[in-house]
Amino acid sequence: MEGKIEEERLFGGVVFFPKTLLPSNAGEDLAIAVVRERNRLSEALKEHGVILFRGFDVGSAEDFSRVVEAFRWDEMGYVGTTTLVKMANLVFSANENPLDRSINFHHEMALVTSFGDGSEIPREAMDAYKGILEENCVDLKWKKGDVLLVDNLSVQQARRPGKPPWAIYVSMCI
Repeated sequence: MEGKIEEERLFGGVVFFPKTLLPSNAGEDLAIAVVRERNRLSEALKEHGVILFRGFDVGSAEDFSRVVEAFRWDEMGYVGTTTLVKMANLVFSANENPLDRSINFHHEMALVTSFGDGSEIPREAMDAYKGILEENCVDLKWKKGDVLLVDNLSVQQARRPGKPPWAIYVSMCI
């Protein structure tokens, strides 16, 4: 069932970001709901870029793994500088950097700082770009058990500093 969160944004007068979905009934299993609604969820992801599942009982890496498996997507190999620790099938720790450190906006499309000819993008242009990101970001107030489905080829994400205990798991699929 559709829900709303305080942080959601309306873009272009139409699309809510993120799209928030809540259980239809208490104790609803998210993995089973994904199997039942897989096609509709895939279409919603294309439209909104992000879907927040809130209120489902997803309390462990294994629970999250069942949700990921329910989508039947292929695993995408990770190539990057961050260490990821495998927590369950298709599930890794999101980032092992200390929680008091921010992580800048990024996505799976590389952010280049130079033009094709090798000349640097002017600092003012990069600062303007970062300003636009900050102006349009949605600072999600995480709740235990939240699952955030992100189209990481079209939506960027970042991390604000936080305090333990805090565990975020990630799965990268195509």
